[in-house]
Amino acid sequence: MKISSLVARKGYNIKTLSCVRTKRGDMAQITAILESKNDDVDNLQKQLYYKVIETVKILPIEPEKHIIRELTFIKVKSMKIPSSELTHLVKLFEGKIIDTSGNNFIVELTGDTKKIDSFINAIGKDNVIDIVSSGVVAIDKLKKGGN
Repeated sequence: MKISSLVARKGYNIKTLSCVRTKRGDMAQITAILESKNDDVDNLQKQLYYKVIETVKILPIEPEKHIIRELTFIKVKSMKIPSSELTHLVKLFEGKIIDTSGNNFIVELTGDTKKIDSFINAIGKDNVIDIVSSGVVAIDKLKKGGN
């Protein structure tokens, strides 16, 4: 709560927020994607360090240094799109159909936001009943010859 309040007061909008337990157990890793017209990220980082005591480390997510993904479930009505075409698109986007009922399907898709948006555009936004997403998670890429 402290983090989201501080971020909002500084004029940032939280686009996605996810929190996971770390291997230490007494710490959590928070991944946040923020939007703002304000480009003063350094000031926000300083505020988080000084105002939120629990903050240990802040790292920007950089696509060239991190693997970035989100998990999305998309409930699809397949009346306007043939089920064979939907199945083909799911395979093409490396997703899975995880539930079906009549002409409706739930698709599981993992990838970056661009991939997920491309899938939604490919099946047609009118065919989407609902979308639930985990938010973005990221991890450092492996370095050559080590971790």
